[in-house]
Amino acid sequence: MTTENPLGNSPYVWRPHTVEEAWAIKQRFGEDACYVAGGTLLQLQWEGGAGKPRHLISLEGIQTLTQIRKSADEEGLVLDIGALCKLGTCKAHPLVVRNWPLLAAACGAVGSPAVRNRATLGGNVANGHGDTLTALLALDGELLWFDENSRTSITTAPVHSMVVSADMDEDIGQSADMDEDIGQSADMNGDSFGRSADTAGPPSPSRLLMGVRLRRESNAAMSGLRHISIFRKLGRRAAFVPSLVTVAASCVQRMDENAGSGQKNTVHATQIDHVRLVVGAIDFAPRRLTAAERLLEGAVPSPDLWHRLHANIMADLNPPDHAFASADYRRLTAANVLVAQLAEACSGFVKEGIQC
Repeated sequence: MTTENPLGNSPYVWRPHTVEEAWAIKQRFGEDACYVAGGTLLQLQWEGGAGKPRHLISLEGIQTLTQIRKSADEEGLVLDIGALCKLGTCKAHPLVVRNWPLLAAACGAVGSPAVRNRATLGGNVANGHGDTLTALLALDGELLWFDENSRTSITTAPVHSMVVSADMDEDIGQSADMDEDIGQSADMNGDSFGRSADTAGPPSPSRLLMGVRLRRESNAAMSGLRHISIFRKLGRRAAFVPSLVTVAASCVQRMDENAGSGQKNTVHATQIDHVRLVVGAIDFAPRRLTAAERLLEGAVPSPDLWHRLHANIMADLNPPDHAFASADYRRLTAANVLVAQLAEACSGFVKEGIQC
């Protein structure tokens, strides 16, 4: 482990080689230190006048946090993505593109290529408002934490533990206020790397985010089903802009061969299952639309279903006003995009595995 302080008024930079070393430094300096990886958001915050910590704990030397590991269990494929995996790397990784295109799309929506080559998945997740968090919430992802108080030192928690539940009687616009230390995070790769696994609130000094775990059913379990993934980020321009509305959806649809089509080798898309619908933005934490999910679960696509889904989202979603978009506009945009994308993906016939 090394340390440096090139200028007297600059933070000390600590360069641990293991998670344990990083955690020990954080315990030593407490609130005077923060973790940093890509540092892209921290740089913007400093340029905006935010205060600097006395100590920066650079995680870039911890090689185990940069890796992507594939394994399998009794249920199917398991992918562990290290918290320091660059967004650009995650976006282009064959396993992610093939099995979790929703996450690949979210990684590709963050910033510019230059930002994605520096920013990390862990930092984008840990800030509580990142585009990838919206996608991971729709994918039922899990967070891997280093926890010195655990017997194994590694604990897991569902991604939804980072955000406010959609079932809570809170205004969605208030969820961002729970991130009390958001201004001191680094790429939100700062103290937020140590954020509590239980809430989106203050960081926990005994935890350090190590990565994300994704699961996918085996080919046998997916027989007769197809995955549907949707991710859309809407802002004031096409790229390199904070989102006014970000939506993500994931579901499976049952496929019945020759079901009422009268066409040979034609597959009919029917019942929708395992539905996850998520809405978020730069200024409010993503949330699942659980009422809308229940409406779609087990349903068969129809014009009436999409009309009811739109009305449900409009009644349930309550985003805050934004300087460039009213709450009503953001609500309507989220409902329109989700319904239009789902209707296109879930309706109609699929011939030889290709949507028509």
